[in-house]
Amino acid sequence: LYRAALAGNSDPLPPLPVQYADYAAWQKSEAVQQAMAEQREFWRRQLAALPDEPLVAPDHPRGETRRFRGADLYTELDASSARSLEALGRSEGATLFMTLLAIFALLIHRRTGVTDLAVGTDVAGRDRRELEGLIGFFVNNLVLRVDAGGNPSFRELLGRVREVTLDAFAHQQVPFERVVQDLGVRRDPARTPLFQVLFVLQNTPRSSAEVADLSLRPLGIESAVSKFDLAVFFRDSPGGLASKWTYDTDLFEAKTVQRLLDRYRHLVQQVVERPNAPLSKFELEAESDQRPRRSAERLRSRRRRHGEAGQVKQSGS
Repeated sequence: LYRAALAGNSDPLPPLPVQYADYAAWQKSEAVQQAMAEQREFWRRQLAALPDEPLVAPDHPRGETRRFRGADLYTELDASSARSLEALGRSEGATLFMTLLAIFALLIHRRTGVTDLAVGTDVAGRDRRELEGLIGFFVNNLVLRVDAGGNPSFRELLGRVREVTLDAFAHQQVPFERVVQDLGVRRDPARTPLFQVLFVLQNTPRSSAEVADLSLRPLGIESAVSKFDLAVFFRDSPGGLASKWTYDTDLFEAKTVQRLLDRYRHLVQQVVERPNAPLSKFELEAESDQRPRRSAERLRSRRRRHGEAGQVKQSGS
């Protein structure tokens, strides 16, 4: 459009086959409403008796309302690890998103022992060719409920994540707010309903553009806003896979989220090396990281024992 305007030409873009009003009318059609009713029933079954506890326990008490104050931490998985994860996913008929999500589920399970995990994700909502170039908002939230029970191998967990994800995407037309209404969830101004952790792989191709005398490139912006307790975003990068971990600063200390991020990276290495291992065999920290902590714990234990002995002796005298 810019190039055409410089040259004095008219709009060079082909006319859109449909407008957003056509999409809205289609959504309200009888056929779609019937399909929507079946999908709504799926979500009622899928999310019944969802645990009410937060997936990641906060460092600070949750306030009565959210202030949406956030911060970001960044890391990157190297190209070799990214290729290994893609290959592992292909061997199980899973996408890279499913593999990354399975590792996140492993992280939360090993950290908390929780086996019923609900994680949110975004879906583009443009599942028809006519909608790909249409201006308008189509994004929807899906809840992925992962079962980590029974101490399965990572491959088995990945298979469960795969099935859950495919089922959710097959029933993506129900607006998230309708799912919340159907489940009768009590709205809480202090947290988002159904899930508080978002996990997203942003795989839309990025490109620079040269237009006439302009050179365009994307700029990263620190938003200082967190819409969820924690949101994890992955995207392709020249070095492999870049990730951003956005967290609510009213709930979490930076060191807590940094520890989660470091443990995730450590689990990636283990998953690549031994995907057939049961979940209980995966370590959250490298041995070199565990030694200082164990030494500190032993020191504190000795101090407690000596302190108790001193108290007893003093009392006896």
